[in-house]
Amino acid sequence: FPVTIGACIDVFPTIISLQTLPPAELKRVNNFKVVHKRYGSVVFKEPVDVSGLVIDDVFLFGDNEIDIKSEGSALSGKTVEVTIRNTFPYSITPEGFTEYEKELRQHAASIGAKFIAYERGSYIFQIKLN
Repeated sequence: FPVTIGACIDVFPTIISLQTLPPAELKRVNNFKVVHKRYGSVVFKEPVDVSGLVIDDVFLFGDNEIDIKSEGSALSGKTVEVTIRNTFPYSITPEGFTEYEKELRQHAASIGAKFIAYERGSYIFQIKLN
């Protein structure tokens, strides 16, 4: 099974579970999720082809960002829910949080995403991949 991942990243179903699937089933994996232990996660909202997927080449995690290199791949056109963890406003006050959520809503709209929530430092939105 050719999926490779870095030490800080987990996938669900697990690599061990995916290794037991026949090749045809790897082309339509339901509820596929990529989780970085510090930065966040990406959950596919529809079946996805993970055969030959190199996680570290496609999912790039960093402070306040997750970059998904999907263009021209089997992931293109798929809807995902993205959670970016550990993102906070400069002002840790009720007003600061309210203003920050407004900025996150505007950010989601600017990238063609649907804002879902901002809770406890996690920015959650849904977007269709290019």
